[in-house]
Amino acid sequence: MKILITGKNGYIGKNLTNKLKGLHHITSIGRDDFDLSDRELTNKFFKNKYFDVVIHTAITGGHRLEKEDSKVFYNNISMFYNLLSNQDNYSQFINLSSGAELGKPTEPYGLSKNIIHKIIQNEPKFNNILSFGIFSENEKDTRFIKSNIERYKNKKPLIIHQNKLMDFFYIDDFVSLIHYIIQNPKIKNINASYYNTCSLYEIAEIINNLDSHKCDIILENKSEGEPYISPYQEKINIPLIGLKKGIKKTYYATY
Repeated sequence: MKILITGKNGYIGKNLTNKLKGLHHITSIGRDDFDLSDRELTNKFFKNKYFDVVIHTAITGGHRLEKEDSKVFYNNISMFYNLLSNQDNYSQFINLSSGAELGKPTEPYGLSKNIIHKIIQNEPKFNNILSFGIFSENEKDTRFIKSNIERYKNKKPLIIHQNKLMDFFYIDDFVSLIHYIIQNPKIKNINASYYNTCSLYEIAEIINNLDSHKCDIILENKSEGEPYISPYQEKINIPLIGLKKGIKKTYYATY
């Protein structure tokens, strides 16, 4: 199967490329290849090419600690529309979205994701994956699971800024989910999450039981945060590694 992955230098794009390249014929593109928000360059890339699947992970914005401007909205919408306009050159399009699309977002990143989600609903060959926290040993050290695994390894207190429910999903299960959607293209929307949603405190406790030693768990803000979880409840009929085993695999992979 010929698969195109956008955003090859991002966390998700890089992981998907590495995990799928032994199973499929993978073409990965990033900003160092060409600018996806440039219609002429995008059309030139697709000329005389055909892919079975396009997996769109390329984004701008979406970083909680970075201030966003109007360019984030323009770039995300432009990239999507340029890919949409070349749909004669592929059979299926899988869009990676995030919880930022939910509700009535006003910030540029969430608003762009929200609009893209609405457009996808009317496009027969398009699918939307809603993700909240794809974790692995390769994610940034500042991310919740990875940072607290590092703290646990070094026998330091585990840190929770504010407790809340959150949907995390292990990267290998995400790859399985990609294959599931490829095999079931009529599924329009699906969430990358497990059915046993955990709080950040419960996840910290899972980390705190990975080995024989125990660390303190520090909750910096006693108030409960807004849940960051999926609204979709489709049954995913595939075997998954799961949250606890995924955290354990991440822990041992960091040694």
